[in-house]
Amino acid sequence: MMKLSNNLTLEQLLESDWADQFNRAQLSEIRTGLNRNIDVYYADPSIKSDKMKVLRHASENGINLLEYAKDFSVQQLEALLEGAKHNIDYCVYANRQYSHTQMLTIAQGLILNLDVSHYLDHRFDTNQMRVILRGLMHDVDVSIFAKLKYSDTQMHMICQELINGHDVSKLANHKYSAAMMRTLNEILIYKGFDLFKYADAGYTLSQIEAIERGLKNKVPLELFDSIEFDHLQMKQIIKGYIKGIDVMKYVSPDISWIEMKRIRKTLEKGVKNDDR
Repeated sequence: MMKLSNNLTLEQLLESDWADQFNRAQLSEIRTGLNRNIDVYYADPSIKSDKMKVLRHASENGINLLEYAKDFSVQQLEALLEGAKHNIDYCVYANRQYSHTQMLTIAQGLILNLDVSHYLDHRFDTNQMRVILRGLMHDVDVSIFAKLKYSDTQMHMICQELINGHDVSKLANHKYSAAMMRTLNEILIYKGFDLFKYADAGYTLSQIEAIERGLKNKVPLELFDSIEFDHLQMKQIIKGYIKGIDVMKYVSPDISWIEMKRIRKTLEKGVKNDDR
């Protein structure tokens, strides 16, 4: 039975004026703890009832989280408790700079006995941490992408290709957007065209997609792969070449794609007339 400084038990104090400093919800948590014969170290009026509840659950498991009660949120305390229940060193992530979801992600790695040092930097958001954790779970070299300069979607692209057993030496470039990474990678793997040099040269994703279409249709690159052509102009040149017309009549970055289309349509009509 818990004894206080005035030699009264907590049970006795709860029946005295001392209990007036607690609200009903706080008193409920204290009484619940007493009824379960646990250490109600959380009997402190400065601790809100929702935190008391977490601390009570901790005490029921023989865990004392009182030192974290003041500065940590309810969710953060729950994340510490989750780690303690799994007998891991929750002090590794007992840092209020972490959100509770970051804490839980670190806890998951510790539970799996993984090297969480790769994502302990609190500047990684939860999604970034989860991608790094996934990489560790698949035993890939996460040091390739576990860097703050990569967004979680960029990390995901690199991680997935490592899991697939592909070379990511070209893909792992933080200057590529995740969409650019995906497109370049798919074109390389499934179409066999290495277009990374165009991304490095500053071509847009739409331009690169147009170049891939041209290559697929065996259109000479020198006709349309200049960065001075926007993707709409490129498409008009490619369409014209496929139709068998003299695209040199409008292969110029100074001609708008709308004018290119008009010229192409006119030339295509001429080709049709010649075929009659």
